[in-house]
Amino acid sequence: MAREGAALINLDLPEPTDISDIPNHPILQLIFFGNIEQEEAVLRGMPACEATRWTHLLCDIIPRGGGKHIGIQKVLDHYGFAREECMAFGDGDNDITMLRYAGIGVAMGNADAAVKAAADYVTTGTDASGIAKALRHFGML
Repeated sequence: MAREGAALINLDLPEPTDISDIPNHPILQLIFFGNIEQEEAVLRGMPACEATRWTHLLCDIIPRGGGKHIGIQKVLDHYGFAREECMAFGDGDNDITMLRYAGIGVAMGNADAAVKAAADYVTTGTDASGIAKALRHFGML
């Protein structure tokens, strides 16, 4: 399943390694390769975490209450920008909170209906210069 999930996002899987040292390092996010039933089983053992799904075979496992919108908020706060000055692009369910948080949320044309519904604007797909087209639409290029 990991190979199939990685192929969906053009990801080369790393070679398996010894993970016994993991408890000695902070873990901020996991990319989980598995279906929804497997995700639910894993999350039962991780009560402080939640998942946001990319595809039927991939999800992010993050701290409960976290997400891409929190990362954007922290960057904006650090640099003194307002949400209204931020534009975010996304195509997966794991992008929905980010698209809703940003001043302008742009869904890629290849996104599913829930992602498009969360966005302020829908552009063309990632393989059809969607980001450039959206930036032109908003007068940024």
